[in-house]
Amino acid sequence: MLSRAIAISDLQSIQVCSCIFRTLSTILGQAKIVHNERCSYDKTTHMSTPKDRLQQARVAAGYKSPSDAAARINAINKNTIISNENGHRPISKKMALIYSAAFGVPAGWLLYGHESPSEPLSVPLISWVSAGAISDTAKVDGVFDSVPYVQAEGLDPNGDWIALRVDGRSMDKISPHDSVIFVNRKERNLVPNACYVIGDGNGNASYKRYRPPNIFEPVSTKPEDYEVITFSDDNTPDIIGRVRRTILNM
Repeated sequence: MLSRAIAISDLQSIQVCSCIFRTLSTILGQAKIVHNERCSYDKTTHMSTPKDRLQQARVAAGYKSPSDAAARINAINKNTIISNENGHRPISKKMALIYSAAFGVPAGWLLYGHESPSEPLSVPLISWVSAGAISDTAKVDGVFDSVPYVQAEGLDPNGDWIALRVDGRSMDKISPHDSVIFVNRKERNLVPNACYVIGDGNGNASYKRYRPPNIFEPVSTKPEDYEVITFSDDNTPDIIGRVRRTILNM
């Protein structure tokens, strides 16, 4: 059984990862690395934010300040690491890989607070009717009773996840019929070109891509066969959550 997984929001990160791995040894070459062992960090202490873990990793690696690290490692931009450490800019996956190589800590620990970001999560696989009934991020009594659960690796462990099986071809360029999508109900802010499951307030749910300022559109091989949903400020659909992954068994 083959499985194809697409992380919808991370296409650019996926494209640059192989390049990053090939060039890390070069761009870190001028850093004064004393030994090849991983730096000491407390794997049992789950510091509250990525910025705190980044600061801990830098200090443990022997760099007194963000500016010191940037001066000694060409791959690290001073303004970027300062912004990452003070929390003004989130740590990107690309920078997590660079910090991982520079400071000797796992990229997953920096981003998620544990050493293996691919630890599987059990996610309830619910029906579209149940999805349409969810209008807030709180757990809904009875929705997840007696439903199957699916295992997924690499999901944010702090998310509030549901899984849905796609029925139809309105999103088949991204999620073919019968694929499974993973929806984070904690992510409800609209991001251009991101995909969402939305509800109409009457128990119905739909899976579409958001286009600003007020459109949810199909991403289909036959877009003319499916409606575009438009809305106004006075009639905004319920945002059930952002779709972060789609999986199709072949």
